[in-house]
Amino acid sequence: MPREIKFRAWDKTIKMWITGLLVFDGQGKVYLRDPNTNVITEYHQLFNSLEVVWYTGLKDKNDKEIYEGDILRCESNYIRLQTNEQTGKKSIKFYEVVWHEVMFTTKRIDNGHINPLVTSPSIWKNYYEVIGNIYENPGLLK
Repeated sequence: MPREIKFRAWDKTIKMWITGLLVFDGQGKVYLRDPNTNVITEYHQLFNSLEVVWYTGLKDKNDKEIYEGDILRCESNYIRLQTNEQTGKKSIKFYEVVWHEVMFTTKRIDNGHINPLVTSPSIWKNYYEVIGNIYENPGLLK
């Protein structure tokens, strides 16, 4: 099944997410289409005041959509490789979802290490949680 292609936009001027279908005219103007009425209105800001981010096609353990720029918390249990038994110790790591060259990746916040975004839904549903994003919660990057 192909993944759903969706975007959202952060308005850097008013510091809010813009909802609805975004339409760009190529001249720097942005229009919004209301999905319920199909009415298109010109948005008051220009394209360069928006940060457009892409939906990864994945959802976290709370069924929340994961977008580029989201900050994730990953909690997992350590296991013994020989026996596959849990050790009782937990690992908690934080990641930023980034587009890197040709794919979505996760960038560890503590060391900047980049890994390809694993697209197995079972991994995301069990271990990852969206706790914010780089636009509304920049303090989480520290």
